[in-house]
Amino acid sequence: MVPPAGRGVAAASFRRALRIALGAALVCIFTLPPLLHFVSGAEWPLSVRIGIYAGAGAGAALLLLWSADRVLQWASNSIFRSRKPNRGASSAPARAEMAATLDEIENEMRRIGYWHSDPPDLLARCASGEIQSYLDAPSFELWLQCVFLPNARQMLRDDRLPPSSSVGVMAMRQYDYHSYVEEAQTLLQLLNRFDTELNRHVGYDPLNP
Repeated sequence: MVPPAGRGVAAASFRRALRIALGAALVCIFTLPPLLHFVSGAEWPLSVRIGIYAGAGAGAALLLLWSADRVLQWASNSIFRSRKPNRGASSAPARAEMAATLDEIENEMRRIGYWHSDPPDLLARCASGEIQSYLDAPSFELWLQCVFLPNARQMLRDDRLPPSSSVGVMAMRQYDYHSYVEEAQTLLQLLNRFDTELNRHVGYDPLNP
C-alpha cells in the first residue's frame, strides 16, 4: 500500500505531466495549420485562412496566459518558501511546547506500565551500530524510553531540530495497525502531537515534502 504522502506526490506529478501534455497538444493544434499553410504555399479560401490564423492567435494567447500563470505560481511559492522557519532551529515557545509534550509522553508511559525501572543502555548500542532503528530494539517501548525521549530532549536543549518527525507513524504500526491496543491510544495521540508540533515548527508538510 502506498502511504498518503506517497500518493500525494504521485498525484501531483501526474497532474503536472497532464498539464504539460495538454499544453503541448494545444500548441500543436493551433500552430500546425498555419505552419502547413505557410510551407505549402497553397492558396486556401479566405474563410479557412481567417479561421486558421484566428485559432493560432487564440492558441498564442492561451499559451501566454498559461506561461504567466506558471511564472506567478513559481514566484508565489518562492515567497512562501522564503517565509518558512529555518529547518533545524526553533523559538523558545516552540521548544517549550515540544518539551511539555515529551513530558506527557513519559508520564503516559509510566501510567500504563510501559516504563521500565531498570532499562538497558540502548544509546550505547545505537552508538556501536548494533541498533539502527526501533525495529532492532528489544521492544518499541524500550526504544521510546531509552532512545527517542533522550535524543528528543537533547535536540531541544541544543536547538538542533531534525528535518521532520514520524514517531507517530512508528507507534501506529505498533498499536493501531495489525492490532488495536486500547491502552496505548493516548500514547499514540501524544506521539502524533509531537510530530505535528515539530513538523510545523520546521516547516515540513508530510503531504508536500
